[in-house]
Amino acid sequence: MKVQSAEHFGKRIIYEMAIDDGYIQNYERSVNNGEVCLNNSDTIRFGKFPVLTYEDDGPVGSYLSVRYVNNIVLIGDFIFFVKLNSGFETYTNFLGQREHGWGGMMESKNSNDAFLKHEVYLIPESSKTLSYTNLHSVPRLFWGRTENIPRGVQLFPDSESYSAAFTTLQQEKTFGEPQYKRLNETTLEAISDKIDHVFGAARVYVDGFGWRFLIPNKEGALKALDVLKSTTDKEDREWIESNDMSTLTEYQRELFNKHFAGN
Repeated sequence: MKVQSAEHFGKRIIYEMAIDDGYIQNYERSVNNGEVCLNNSDTIRFGKFPVLTYEDDGPVGSYLSVRYVNNIVLIGDFIFFVKLNSGFETYTNFLGQREHGWGGMMESKNSNDAFLKHEVYLIPESSKTLSYTNLHSVPRLFWGRTENIPRGVQLFPDSESYSAAFTTLQQEKTFGEPQYKRLNETTLEAISDKIDHVFGAARVYVDGFGWRFLIPNKEGALKALDVLKSTTDKEDREWIESNDMSTLTEYQRELFNKHFAGN
């Protein structure tokens, strides 16, 4: 079947996959093929990758916890890949290790918390093919434990959304706020309402620079990132205000005011 996004700035995310609530294979639920279609002509292909990855949550492996929710994300003029960490300390990778010491058990803290960190990557338009295992070949904007994750168009924003997609696919009616609509028997479209962009400029957290607006550039995403690193919030604000501010949605205006509050 197919899960897709609505079109956003001439781009659409498409996942070809099997959605079911059955047995989890190889500790993951996978997309058979993920791609971003650009203006209905060009395509960036990601191939197969896990939407959800799991780890054992008990000493006998009786429970599984979600470790990562992986997504292609569209925000304004840009494409990102986000590895959202669940934040749970699983049995195999917990921070506090128990060790036998003189007189009984002792607590030993492991300072390596890398397994709990989120990752955000910027995907250039020139990346016609990009594998999940080769994400290090594109710029990583953010790596950390805090909730500095941008919001955008994505197909599975959290682990519960996978179950929501299965329910939408199998049932005529769903309860609560819908996350998907069924276009036909084999296609779902994800509903995205909060997207962190203003006039195509994506609000993202960049390590070493904090929260910034990534401004669209005619030379592409990599050039836009170079410009961000050589400018400040002042230039970002001037670029945004050079557009017609009266056309902003209520959410975009709140985003703008929140970002530049006090500046």
